[in-house]
Amino acid sequence: MKINKIIPVIILPLLAACGGNADKAKSINDYKNASTADSLAFYFGQMRAAEYWREAEIDTMLKSQESRDEFLRGLRAGMDVVKEKEAYNQGVYLGVQLAMNIREINEGYNIKTNSNIMLDAIADGLRNDSVVDYADASQHFSQIINDLNAKKEQNDRKSAQDALVAEAKALKMTKINDDLYGAAPETPGSGPLIQLGDSVAVVIDVTQITGQDIDHQASPALKVGTKMLGPVTEALLTMRVGEAREFITTPPALMGRIYARRGLKPNDLLKVKIYTSPAKKSADNPAKQTLSSEPKNANI
Repeated sequence: MKINKIIPVIILPLLAACGGNADKAKSINDYKNASTADSLAFYFGQMRAAEYWREAEIDTMLKSQESRDEFLRGLRAGMDVVKEKEAYNQGVYLGVQLAMNIREINEGYNIKTNSNIMLDAIADGLRNDSVVDYADASQHFSQIINDLNAKKEQNDRKSAQDALVAEAKALKMTKINDDLYGAAPETPGSGPLIQLGDSVAVVIDVTQITGQDIDHQASPALKVGTKMLGPVTEALLTMRVGEAREFITTPPALMGRIYARRGLKPNDLLKVKIYTSPAKKSADNPAKQTLSSEPKNANI
């Protein structure tokens, strides 16, 4: 996780509802003598529920019943603290944002900030509108975050590679580079090694070492080295057409900075199984590329 600036929490975004589930949803008709204000509140709530499910597609932990129950508890608590004084409400809103930002910073960089210092700085800055030099404060804040980011990247890479080396040794895999190790081919291929620019058909299964599915991709025709993540290209360059081989790598190496959005940590190693075959044109549609020999256990 990288934090380059404090990002405010967006509450109640007006987004269209996404597809629902099999459960029968409530209707405004379930409320007797509903007024216009009641209808407004009902549809406002439905839109926020739909947005929650959108967020759950990125953070799958939100899908659990426990997470949904906690969300409702927090929502009710937040609504209960709203008062008639607008300044107070703004303070509550900002306080929730800052608490979440500080928690992310503490967890992401493994540090412990002092909330009292932050509150003291805000109180001091509110004495009059010329107490704080925003540009100067922003520059210092950004520099500290940049330094923390650099240190975190270094620590995360070391943690990931230490885990990778240990796992590769246990599995007796061969080192391909610092971020990639490979096992002996499960199915032998034929012909020369695949080269950059070769057109091959591939099926790629990515799972965590623990067995949890991460991703599955099938490409009927793929030019090696084009629009491919580094570890996949490096893996293919060790293979022959018709070969099936298993590799292990790290989330940062395979996914870049988005690995955290998948709920992964740097040392949550990934198992990458690759099947290769020649790109072949189908008889019924010469322009359509298909897998010439699809692996039986590939779930496409």
